[in-house]
Amino acid sequence: MGLFTDANGVPISYELYHGNNNEQNTVIPLEDRMIKDYGTSQFIYCSDAGLGSLDNRFFNVLGNRNYIVTHSLKNTAKEEVDLMMKDSNWKILSFDSKDELKDKNVSIEKFKNVWSKKVKGEKLTPKEILLTNYDMVYKVFPLKRKIPANFLKKQNIKLLKDIELEETIYITFSISNYFYQSDIFNQQLARAGDIVEKNKPIGRKGPNDPGRLVKNQAYTSEGEVATESINFIDEKKVEKEKRFHGFYALATSLDYPVEDLLRINASRWKIEQSFRILKTDFEARPAFVYTESNLRGHFAICYIALLLYRIIEELFKKTGKHFTTRQILTTLRNMKVLEAYEKKAFISAYTSSTVLDALEETFKCGFDKKKLKPSYLERLVKKN
Repeated sequence: MGLFTDANGVPISYELYHGNNNEQNTVIPLEDRMIKDYGTSQFIYCSDAGLGSLDNRFFNVLGNRNYIVTHSLKNTAKEEVDLMMKDSNWKILSFDSKDELKDKNVSIEKFKNVWSKKVKGEKLTPKEILLTNYDMVYKVFPLKRKIPANFLKKQNIKLLKDIELEETIYITFSISNYFYQSDIFNQQLARAGDIVEKNKPIGRKGPNDPGRLVKNQAYTSEGEVATESINFIDEKKVEKEKRFHGFYALATSLDYPVEDLLRINASRWKIEQSFRILKTDFEARPAFVYTESNLRGHFAICYIALLLYRIIEELFKKTGKHFTTRQILTTLRNMKVLEAYEKKAFISAYTSSTVLDALEETFKCGFDKKKLKPSYLERLVKKN
């Protein structure tokens, strides 16, 4: 499922694709359809690195839209990365506009060393103590990219001259993330060392598997076909991964302060939460239907349920009320009624709760009534 939401996580549009589709190729058709459906193209496209390909950036820029996407430093050309991570032009990141050290130049190596001294309990100078009040530093790296002819051809766009994409890469370094990622990596490296020491099978080489740090070499002392092999640590892989600990990058076409860009990008957790709600609370997966029409119907119901849930959540926020997903959905599912008085009325089979009171205060539908007449419910449906 490809899903678009607004900054509050309210669903805007969705589409279903076969599981073997490359997700990067699904963005442009879905975004194009959404623009036509809503009659507007004025929005900021925000995504993770998986959906932040250059083609998707080009598409939005050519449509006079801006974007903020996660930029993968590991997949960036070495020459560019070397320039981006050079120890120059780093600035202190502060979300306090009155902070006197906000945006002041700092050496990233000095920043790391000061924090390392603090963690080890070593004595710090007054200036070093001041530096430990900050968790992050950042760098601004402007770039120009020529929009390739093959992309323009795919989009049936004809231009009289070549055009360039002007974007800015914001690289941040967080010392807390640096220590956290280094700790996790060292644990994985220790397990990789165990694989080497005991010459165990390497196993999987996923992004979090210790086997990714191990290489295997077949050997023979006489030059015949090798029947033995030995494991060893891939030092190049180790050094490459350690280099990126604590670093994070955003690519954008906007000229915004870095703290604003980070705030906008941070709202992406809402779409991740939406998928979690779909999979767990609405049991979208596994789907016990098999034909395409039934699958589409199943996910359409899930999408509508998510939309209604997010609307309720947003209305609660406006009145200063906050409930967990489980609290809201449990209350809604428990709101069952029984037919009574020869089907001339419905009796509520649920009890009062803080969520139910909030629903009644928000929608004023008589949810707190013990007895509901069919005529009242009919008027309520027509009114809404």
